[in-house]
Amino acid sequence: MPTKNEKNKQRGEAVDSLYRQGFTDTEIADIMGIPRTTAYRIRRYNLGHRWGNSNRGSSIVQTNPQKFARRLKKLNKQGYSDRRIALMTGVHRNTVLYHRKKMGLPTVASLRSDPQYTMKRWKESTGKSGPCEIVKDLMRAEAASLGWPQLESMALAEVMYAVERGAQTAAEIRTIVGVIREGRPLRMTKCPGKQTIHTRIGQLTSTGWLDNKKRGAKPVLYSLSPKAKEFRESRHRRLAETEKKRSQRGQGKAIV
Repeated sequence: MPTKNEKNKQRGEAVDSLYRQGFTDTEIADIMGIPRTTAYRIRRYNLGHRWGNSNRGSSIVQTNPQKFARRLKKLNKQGYSDRRIALMTGVHRNTVLYHRKKMGLPTVASLRSDPQYTMKRWKESTGKSGPCEIVKDLMRAEAASLGWPQLESMALAEVMYAVERGAQTAAEIRTIVGVIREGRPLRMTKCPGKQTIHTRIGQLTSTGWLDNKKRGAKPVLYSLSPKAKEFRESRHRRLAETEKKRSQRGQGKAIV
């Protein structure tokens, strides 16, 4: 049975091995099942290791400085902080700071304050060019849910949906749009004003989606243009074909 001194020696060797592999005191404590303060005491006082003066990860800086410089430059360009680079390379954070300043590399804070860098990171992570593109995708999805995906705008699709449901005047269109928005998120529950409705109707009229009929002093009547009717008919045909294929697949499965 090993004595107490032998146990302490084995534990010290284990801590030393883990420390030289780049593990922190917390990680060493979790691996060995000892308190973090015990891991710190063994490393600091029994073994004489200090984070700033040890050989922890310094071999790559001493043996292959060109490789470390390339990796430091790459990680810095990707937006990692000095602390994160230190954990990834096994080098002390002050060493990373020293070499980063020596190489003239910017800090992460200065990189993140650059709009071009922010948009580049956004595109790499989401595949979108920016938040505006995500909002546009959401608007296209909302427009498609109302049956008018070509408009690429939920606000315009709401007007077309109202006209398609029988609204003719601006007041009727505004009423139906308000009903549509009752089931939407809180930020979209507000019914648009009269001027907003007239602006959207003007956009649809100028682009050929709506026709208007003036009646003197009476309110102008709006209706779907031939272009919109043709799109609506093609949409109905596609839906009918899709429903027919779906029913055929269902019958085939039932027969099997």
